[in-house]
Amino acid sequence: MGVAETLPHTYDITQGLSVDRLPPAELSGAVIDRLFPAAPPGDPARVLLLWCTGRGDLDGLPRRTSWVWEAALPD
Repeated sequence: MGVAETLPHTYDITQGLSVDRLPPAELSGAVIDRLFPAAPPGDPARVLLLWCTGRGDLDGLPRRTSWVWEAALPD
């Protein structure tokens, strides 16, 4: 959950500084798999940052106005 907080907030900071930066896809994918198992397919960084955390629309999906971690159990 700490990584799930750090990645989006770091993105917010970089946007405020006009730095175009997304977190690594592998790390974002791990967060999605663990905490957002119902997330749509797509680039993990964009899905995690923009859609799962309510920061933007994704492939025609409306912006989320609320969200919760699902804390999926590992297989």
